Amino acid sequence: MLSLLILTPAVWAQEETAAPAAAAPEGKLLRLDGQAQIKGPADTEFRAVSGGDMLPLAGTFRVLPGGKAQIELPNGGIILVKEFTVVQLDQIAKDQNAQISIPVGEFLIGFKAPLPSGQVFKVRTPAAVAGIRGTLFWGLSAPDLTTTFACFHDTITLEAGGKTVDLVPGMVSSTKYGEAPADPAPHSVPASYLETFAVEGNLEGLPDLLK
Repeated sequence: MLSLLILTPAVWAQEETAAPAAAAPEGKLLRLDGQAQIKGPADTEFRAVSGGDMLPLAGTFRVLPGGKAQIELPNGGIILVKEFTVVQLDQIAKDQNAQISIPVGEFLIGFKAPLPSGQVFKVRTPAAVAGIRGTLFWGLSAPDLTTTFACFHDTITLEAGGKTVDLVPGMVSSTKYGEAPADPAPHSVPASYLETFAVEGNLEGLPDLLK
């Protein structure tokens, strides 16, 4: 016997108007030198990743000893990290204020184009929160929970201990856990140091921001 499925007008309307669920935002591992791992919300343990892999929202990414990695976020942010660095992709949707957390590690972060008006990108460490709208900066979240930020381009707004500090190019500030950021001072990080983040000779165009 041949069975027929007859759809009422109401069902037809549902079929026509139902929109596919929006895909969760993902970061992309552009390049990897050495080994790295990701643990997504659905994972029970860390798993290996390779260059070109997608990194899920709310995932925790870590670079193993001797490694370096380059990540691109949906909002255009580029994150270059070295060995032992941990990056948590807290909120990375393109059309929202994005935030990542870096509990420990060394990083170089930049945007090739400023974020849309009203949007802010935040980098959270155990000691401070940095707010960025389009910049290039170096950072170190040390094992003792001290965080240091050095600005190369545009501005960074640091918040910790009830105090806000603005960093302009050429300035650095360190923050100890539970304390306010130190007053900005000239930094001694040369532009040539950025090359230490290169993978296969590539820095994703971030040094061009200094021209």
